[in-house]
Amino acid sequence: MTTLRILGVVFVCLFINAANVFAEPTCYGCHSKDLFVGKSIHGPVAKGDCRACHNPHVAKYKQLLSVSTKELCYGCHGDLKKNLDQRKNVHQPFREADCLACHDPHSSNSKGLVRQDKPGEACFGCHKDMDREFEVEHKPFASGNCQACHNPHFSDKIQLLNDDADELCVSCHGKKIEAAHKGLPVKIKRSACVTCHSPHGSDRKALQRNVLHEPYQDGCGDCHENGEIAGADNCIGCHEEIGEQLNGVGSHQTNRFGNACINCHSPHASDTKNMLKIIQAQVCRGCHADTWENYIDKKYKHPDSDLCSNCHAVHGSSNVAMLKGDGNTVCGLCHDTQGDFSHPVGDGVIDPRNGNIVSCVTCHYPHGTDYKKNLKHSGSMELCIQCHKNY
Repeated sequence: MTTLRILGVVFVCLFINAANVFAEPTCYGCHSKDLFVGKSIHGPVAKGDCRACHNPHVAKYKQLLSVSTKELCYGCHGDLKKNLDQRKNVHQPFREADCLACHDPHSSNSKGLVRQDKPGEACFGCHKDMDREFEVEHKPFASGNCQACHNPHFSDKIQLLNDDADELCVSCHGKKIEAAHKGLPVKIKRSACVTCHSPHGSDRKALQRNVLHEPYQDGCGDCHENGEIAGADNCIGCHEEIGEQLNGVGSHQTNRFGNACINCHSPHASDTKNMLKIIQAQVCRGCHADTWENYIDKKYKHPDSDLCSNCHAVHGSSNVAMLKGDGNTVCGLCHDTQGDFSHPVGDGVIDPRNGNIVSCVTCHYPHGTDYKKNLKHSGSMELCIQCHKNY
């Protein structure tokens, strides 16, 4: 009996090994092997172990996957998963476990199984609004080597940078930075690199950003008298209308960090007319990361959540949350039928919970929620009984 059991175990093992050996030719009988070759081949594919990811008979997931894509990838790459909660900034596809947005699960001609053969194309597949053609290009950008500066998965630095922007510049340009900036009235700080230079490309020499601040074009003396660092008063001296906005009940105070204007704006050069240091969403997120965290993983997100200035007066306002008006007025800028046929809002309509006037934001969270139409609760009943408890 014991001998038979041993033989049975041996037979089963041989059968399983034989199945693995013949998995490759069996699959390739229908699936052309040419689709699974490249400079970079996924480990299971190289071993002919298709069943590491697929069920050959039936499965509840597309492509006959044994489990979800998320579970499959993290099953082997669990070390990456640990970083989701430990890093300040996580790339959205990685945050959503959409690994196939960037990687081919079988093979690729690029390192890391990146989908596109041409370097950088995988990034531009999502970042379509990014300018790609410049008269002067930064070498890493021109060659599609985005990873020279950015981490494709996660980072503790803004814009998924591998290090602070100034340290990245110095790592390649070193002493050339000091040599190229002799005679400046203010001691050059390495962190100032991106206030004048674009990390991707420009139509100006030395990658100088395309939009120059007018005083900077005329020379440094207008802002840096006797070599001193310019304060917020220098900015408001020219931009008087901004000074008036800052007098609102809610404002971005200018006296918190010496010159708070340069927390958002570049005093020298920019790629935008309003002289923002980087794109608006990243500027705002630099301080308001908690707001971003509250909606980024929600099922339903407001399409303009990255355009903060559509709803908020970015310098100052006497309205709550520095809005451009009360909750109804701001929403009505786009939703012009609001109030015509919906739940009553505005003067005379009082929220029994707090005595405040009912507005759009009484029921909706404008950035994003897990409920349709950005509702704060389920619209079937849960939302209504917040106020109408006796019905």
